[in-house]
Order: sequence, then structure tokens, then C-alpha cells
Amino acid sequence: MRIKLFMAVMIMALLLVACGDKPPFPKIKVGDQKVHVEPGTYSWRFLAKHVIADSPGPSDIVDPEHDAITVAPGSELSITFSSKPKTMVLSTWEGIQELSTVELQSGKYKLPSDKGTYIYSVRANWSKGSGMYAFVLKVE
Repeated sequence: MRIKLFMAVMIMALLLVACGDKPPFPKIKVGDQKVHVEPGTYSWRFLAKHVIADSPGPSDIVDPEHDAITVAPGSELSITFSSKPKTMVLSTWEGIQELSTVELQSGKYKLPSDKGTYIYSVRANWSKGSGMYAFVLKVE
């Protein structure tokens, strides 16, 4: 009987830890290459609490010199989460200015054909809250 109780408590603890007090973290890839992603601002409801965390803008939380991976022009970017968001918006940034946004229906995006270093953010929304993540790509 004690073993069953112990197992039930362990399963509950694992479920609580797995759900967490932060939104799901994305897996971002270009082809087979994993993209370095930095978390940004988020808002998340977990049990009886609501956590809100603010951060600087995407251009301030990624370092183009160290975080960028080199990708081919016109490559396909893939963004997935462990829990599918209700909406997902990809934005391109230059400094503190958001240059463009596109809502991603499939989590896929064709990267530009023009060479350069691009700073992106992805904002995702779930019923429990939202999260923003930043990354940088060098198109060559």
C-alpha cells in the first residue's frame, strides 16, 4: 500500500514539474541545424499564481556575434513547441524597431534570399498565457 501511495505522489510531483510556471520553450531549426534561442517576456498562469516576466527587446537579448548560425538564402525555418500554441507570430527586428510581422499557421517560414544578419522574435499564445523568444540568423 505504501508503494502505491509513494508512486501516486511521485507521479503528481512529476506532472506539476512538467507543467511548470513558464510557457513551453520552442525548438527552432533551419534544416538540421538547431537555432540558439533566448527567452524574453512572458506571462503564464500556473495553479493559483500568475507569473509575469519582462525582458529587454529581442535586439538586446541576442548577440549577433555569438548567437547567430549561418544559413543558406531561402532556407526553411521550422518552429515547434511541446504544446501547440493558439497563435504564433514571427517578427523581424532592427534595433528597437519591429520591421515586419507574419502569423505562422504551420510553424514554417521561408527565410530571406538577401544576405545579412537578421534578428527575429517569435510570440506564441496559449490558454495559460504567452511567451516571446528571440534568435538571430546570418544568411550567407
